[in-house]
Amino acid sequence: MSRNRSLSNHGSSAYTNTGTGDAQLPTNAGVATMISDVTLSPGTIDPTQTVLSNALAAGMTYFNTASSKLRIYDGSAWNDATTTVEGVYDVTEFTGIAAQTTIAIVYDIGLVQVLLNGVQLANSDFTATTGTNIVLAVAVTNADDIITVIRWGAVTTSTFLGTAATKNTGVTTGTLPFAEDVVLVDASGNVNLTGDMSLSDSGKAAFGASDDLQIYHDGSNSYISELGTGDLVLQSNGAKIGLASSSPFEWMVEAITDGEVKLYHNGSSKLTTTATGIDVTGTVTADMLSVNSTDSSADIATFGGSLQTSYSKVNFSSDVSSTHQYIISYGSEHAESGNLAIKNTISTGDLFFVTGGSFERMRIDSSGNVGIGTISPDTLLEIDSNSAPTLRISNSKQWGAADSGTVGELQFYMKDDSTPNGTKVAAFIKTTNNAGSSVPEGELSFGTSLGGGASTNAIERMRIDSAGNVGIGTTTPDSALQVTGTVANSQTTKGVHLGMHASRYAAIEMVGASGDDGWIDFKDVDDTDYSERIRGGSGTLAFSTNAAERMRINAAGIVTKPNQPAFSIAKSVSASTATYDDIIVSYTTTILNVGSHASLTTGRFTAPVTGNYMFTFDITQEGANSGDWRTVNFYKNGGYPYGNAGVNSGGHLSTASTVGSDHVQMAKSIVIPLNQNDYVQIGHTSWDGTFSYKGTFSGYLIG
Repeated sequence: MSRNRSLSNHGSSAYTNTGTGDAQLPTNAGVATMISDVTLSPGTIDPTQTVLSNALAAGMTYFNTASSKLRIYDGSAWNDATTTVEGVYDVTEFTGIAAQTTIAIVYDIGLVQVLLNGVQLANSDFTATTGTNIVLAVAVTNADDIITVIRWGAVTTSTFLGTAATKNTGVTTGTLPFAEDVVLVDASGNVNLTGDMSLSDSGKAAFGASDDLQIYHDGSNSYISELGTGDLVLQSNGAKIGLASSSPFEWMVEAITDGEVKLYHNGSSKLTTTATGIDVTGTVTADMLSVNSTDSSADIATFGGSLQTSYSKVNFSSDVSSTHQYIISYGSEHAESGNLAIKNTISTGDLFFVTGGSFERMRIDSSGNVGIGTISPDTLLEIDSNSAPTLRISNSKQWGAADSGTVGELQFYMKDDSTPNGTKVAAFIKTTNNAGSSVPEGELSFGTSLGGGASTNAIERMRIDSAGNVGIGTTTPDSALQVTGTVANSQTTKGVHLGMHASRYAAIEMVGASGDDGWIDFKDVDDTDYSERIRGGSGTLAFSTNAAERMRINAAGIVTKPNQPAFSIAKSVSASTATYDDIIVSYTTTILNVGSHASLTTGRFTAPVTGNYMFTFDITQEGANSGDWRTVNFYKNGGYPYGNAGVNSGGHLSTASTVGSDHVQMAKSIVIPLNQNDYVQIGHTSWDGTFSYKGTFSGYLIG
């Protein structure tokens, strides 16, 4: 691809052409500053070096402001320019030639310069000996690299401007069809055209040091572009500035000086600015409407209907072609006269309210259920929150010590068929304040109605006073729970019944289903079933712990305790002992051992719980002689009856008998207090001779 630029001279005026339709006019009178090392700055004396402090070269030019002439350096001296001079004839740029070394272009041999990306190549870097192509010593590497070819030769007026027959002579691309007698730049630097200036498609008339303002046509559309950092301002000293179509002529925009601005649709005015705002003719369809006013007393928006319809409304829909889905109306179409209505016309649509930017706070669904904090209310009113939702009823009265009465009340009304359209309070929850306290004391009461006509409203049934006492049937409870009322003697309804029998005896009744008992259960929150229970029915009262029955009182008053610790063990085979032996008796037979606390081998009973225990023994000794002495003792925790450990605690008792025949029987009972895991044994001693023995050892927990 190539871009062509031409530099030429017309008398004492000069200009440049980019070759793509851009016309760049000089900012200094009579000087075209395209290549700083070719065209030098204006002055009153001939330059001795270039602007970049390089040596002068043939073909360089500058404008002498003293003589008002363009001067050209011929390699050794400066000369005034004539209609025919040797100078820069053409500048052509090539891009997109990566990996190529040959550039096809016509030039005068010896009058050509080559630049790569703006840097002049040395003569050894290219070969230009044919006049039709230039061969680079090294191929171009990148497609974006730019090769610039500057061609030198004879520059004349006709070469630059062309004749009437050939206007484009010397211009590779683009057109500059100026008249022959055009004066482009005068001595004062002004540009004057006596004819039209035509630019090719996408050729731009650029203004500003950085081409900030551009006017051009791209082949399809025309543009006026402000590309700088400033504004694009249209000014007029006339009556207005306007935009209009050409055929037929119709206004599109009119901006009246010191007056209104009008916007048109197909020639009809639709929006006009006024001294107080805007006036819109027709319907406004908008994605969003934001109204703001700095006047605190002004009406921000007013919607009014015609006298014939007597109502006004604001309609909302998903698009302009849809049926109105949401309507806010005043008047008779969607609201009773004098009332305001907000309506959702979609049968399955909801109406919800948002605050805090994007947080839904309340919703009314299509069924009429109201949800606060929930988008799917299941009841007429549902309040949901993850941080302790609170419903508050406030009484703004300043309550004093002498004030009493209702603070607030929640009433439940119902229709009453006994009176046409009649209603009554079926139930209520009420908060009251009692006089006599220096600060308000709230009490909570609950009421219900038994019916009996429209005039029979609910009456109080239960109260929680300011101390937390609960009263049922009384308004002045004096304990944590006080129940006043009658319980039928022949109560048959299942459940727990509290009240008075015959208005005299306080009663709690546990009534089970037919054939079932009444229970009182005790448990903690971690239990899956009861821990303790009192169960009564059919003349029997049973007591359970750890989910098992422990004691029962039958209809005859007999108390049984199936798990009460008790034992009876026996030595049914005789055993002999030597004189003076202190024998701890072991046993061979278990008669009773509730809880397995007695051991045959050791002869011990070990207390499972702390308490008082009743113990009994009987022993028959054989082989005794007249005058022999025998003893049988209780031992607690192994203590000897005569001072060993445990004797002094009262844990033993002995009995002795002098026998006069060969058999003697001894028996004794005693109550011994034991701690859990204490144990008791039986032991006996003989002071006279050996003997054999057998007997029993029994005991049980008293309590």
